[in-house]
Amino acid sequence: MAIYEWLNKVTKEVQVIEMEKVYRRGHLVNAWVRSLMCDSKGLLWIGTADGLSVMNPETLDFQPLGQMDLLRHHQVNALCEDADGNIVIGTEEGLYLFDRSKKKLQPYPHSSALNDKLICAIVCDHKSRLWISTTHGLWQYNPAKKQFTSYLNGDGLSTHEYMQGAFLQKGDHFIAFGTEEGFTAFDPDHVTTQTQSLGDVYLTNLIVEGSRVYCMRDKIHIPYKDNTFTMEFSLLNFKEADHIRFIYRVNGGAWLSTDEGVNAITFNKQDPGKYVIQIKAENNGATSENVRTYTIIVDHPWYSTRWAYLCYMLLLCAAGYAIYNYIERKRRQETEEEKMRFLINATHDIRSPLTLILGPLKKLRQSASDPESQNYINTIDRNAQRLLLLVNQILDERKIDKNQMHLHCRETDLVAFITGIKTLFQFNAEQRGIHYVFEHEAPKMMAWIDRTNFDKVISNLLSNAFKYVRENGEIKITLSQTDT
Repeated sequence: MAIYEWLNKVTKEVQVIEMEKVYRRGHLVNAWVRSLMCDSKGLLWIGTADGLSVMNPETLDFQPLGQMDLLRHHQVNALCEDADGNIVIGTEEGLYLFDRSKKKLQPYPHSSALNDKLICAIVCDHKSRLWISTTHGLWQYNPAKKQFTSYLNGDGLSTHEYMQGAFLQKGDHFIAFGTEEGFTAFDPDHVTTQTQSLGDVYLTNLIVEGSRVYCMRDKIHIPYKDNTFTMEFSLLNFKEADHIRFIYRVNGGAWLSTDEGVNAITFNKQDPGKYVIQIKAENNGATSENVRTYTIIVDHPWYSTRWAYLCYMLLLCAAGYAIYNYIERKRRQETEEEKMRFLINATHDIRSPLTLILGPLKKLRQSASDPESQNYINTIDRNAQRLLLLVNQILDERKIDKNQMHLHCRETDLVAFITGIKTLFQFNAEQRGIHYVFEHEAPKMMAWIDRTNFDKVISNLLSNAFKYVRENGEIKITLSQTDT
């Protein structure tokens, strides 16, 4: 593809401008030309399928405004110079403005309604108004009001889809745009914007998961399991119902629009939360006087409600407390285990010298002849045996902790058994002047006991008694028998 420019009207010579060729400065951005316009400064604006180029025909300079190309990756379908000498540019995705004084390209102000529309042609009339044909209606921009107005149907319009590049402007009172069925021609001064209000929009039907629900209120709750719903609106009249569009936005977002004649808006699989829906009607530039607001609340499922989160928090706290207790209990057990291990080791260390004491003491008893020495030796022996018994009790405590302690009962004469334990403390009683007696109902009383552990019980009782009795006091051991 190429552009053919007449350089000399007299000689009729033409020159081919090619995309690949570099001229004085720069080159043509793309060879697929979609629109052309020569502005009031003599610059040629070339709209292509991949951007916009500006060329000075006299010097073949492609950078007369400092930039070689504009709007790359856009189809530039329409060009127009407005009353201020700025360039209005139509693309497949809305309208742009090149400010000549600032040499700056920007989206055309207030043109968000055209962002999703393909621009076909642009005309600036004698009152600086822009007339823009698109594939979805004819639009007018009034610079005094800074407002775009759409003309989609009625007033003699046979279609709202126009052809690219098909337009004509003759004088101040004739503009025409081409369509697939002919052309639409009008005097711009005779086209007036409808000012009659369309009235308020009403929610007439709410369909939740295929079932209709009561909708005669502005705030509606929907269960989470039914989070797909359709809202149907109406102006409560049948005037041009096929041409009405409903414009809405959700939670203050961008304004969206339904197609003409479509009054239903479907929301699919909405997350739990509050949706504030604002809606108004539009027809040929006229909109509803008031914006209606409806609030749809999609309830949270039971497992994501505040009460559920509170339960989760309590369970988490309980789990944390249980883990803390478990760790603390393990720490205490380990501490107790360390203490017990130390005590067991110390006990073994004590038992060894005790055993070495008891051996020589037995031989000493055999060599001593006088009663007093025998009495002293017996006292030493009994207390050494008692100390050895205490050491063994510590070892038995370890067995109890490990569930390794077992009772071994056998029939025993309690009178003789307790008398033997009593003699261990006899010397202590005599030294402190304590009246120390053992009373029993019969000379012989039989019972089944674990002798080792029962010895510990009686010894501990007597040890505590001697610990707390006063000097010259009394300690009495009484043994009796009952029928139970």
